[in-house]
Amino acid sequence: MINDPDDAEKIAHYQIKNGAVATSTYNDGKSTSRPQLDTPKLITLVSKGVTEAAILAQTAIEMDIDSVVDLIETSQLTGLILPADSTATAFLRGRFNDRRLYALKNNQSKLSQL
Repeated sequence: MINDPDDAEKIAHYQIKNGAVATSTYNDGKSTSRPQLDTPKLITLVSKGVTEAAILAQTAIEMDIDSVVDLIETSQLTGLILPADSTATAFLRGRFNDRRLYALKNNQSKLSQL
């Protein structure tokens, strides 16, 4: 079960037969402050092994949203992302709602497309 890091609200429940699930939150890392709007506050990744899932999740939580989305799309990852001040969004094999996200004009973040 995946819960919001700021309260006990359930966000998602994963059941997998083979593989591993790892979740990192902004307060797992060295930062003690709330995340910036352009960073994830939670990321959950499904992978073949727990070590890979944990490393990818911890790496992603330290990145800005655009970089995380690029990592997800390029590596064709599966999981869940919860941006700060936004709603949770699932992704499957690097696609969000069966589509890729693209950088928007006027330097807008990919966050607005989630």
